[in-house]
Amino acid sequence: SASASPASAKLSRNAGRTDTNPTKRSRMSIYRSFDSDGKQLQLLEHWIDHLDADLPPLKQFVLPGGGIVAAHLHIARSAVRRAERIVCSLTDAHSAETSVVKYLNRLSDYLFVAARTASYRLANGDSLR
Repeated sequence: SASASPASAKLSRNAGRTDTNPTKRSRMSIYRSFDSDGKQLQLLEHWIDHLDADLPPLKQFVLPGGGIVAAHLHIARSAVRRAERIVCSLTDAHSAETSVVKYLNRLSDYLFVAARTASYRLANGDSLR
């Protein structure tokens, strides 16, 4: 059997390294510069404030539910919260940008407010505990 050439052995060893793979290098630079100016976060906060302005203040814990649309928004929120926890652990290991964690946190808040809005617009209101 033919042995691998030194050049192909080096390519094989470096296949997964981000510093030798231009595609991965460009993807990593995108991840590291996510919302570096904070505009995406500001836009999300604007929409949270916009939706929240039409809702009554919370005085109790809201249970997920309130109709099919609100239920789906609550499920999406729980998926985003799970992603946030994963990204937080990557941030602790210095492998992820902190702006991603901030954005995921606000996205979760947006989905919560959107679920409440959907409940009220469908005349279901909040399910309170």
